[in-house]
Amino acid sequence: MKLIIEKPKTKRGMSYALQTSLLKEVLEDLQVDNEVLLKYWTPNHFHDGYPIFSCELWLPNQRVNYERYYIQVCPVKSEDKKIVEDLLKQKVLPEFITWLRKIVALPDNSTHFNQGIYFKAFFNNNQVALTSSG
Repeated sequence: MKLIIEKPKTKRGMSYALQTSLLKEVLEDLQVDNEVLLKYWTPNHFHDGYPIFSCELWLPNQRVNYERYYIQVCPVKSEDKKIVEDLLKQKVLPEFITWLRKIVALPDNSTHFNQGIYFKAFFNNNQVALTSSG
């Protein structure tokens, strides 16, 4: 696995709840062979239910001839960091692992590849909501 990381500084009062080492451990345990682009980013506007973690499978195209995963991690308010860390460990990452295993097991001719394949976790009111395709 090749992991490419982009991690800018966060805005004041915000912090990232997901440690790169934890995600790297998950990906290594799953023996992910694909390139993984990990981008920590800060949106211009925060709103209720914004995504704190998302992953998309990017299929080969004219410029890049291999599959890769594009993961984005968004910061949370510093006062929410502990609860989000717990939610990531207890709910988001286990569900992400299940989703990723399912995606890896798809046959090359699966019709799922004709649509966007993604996994997203949204944080709102001290809870996390998950959505995925594939």
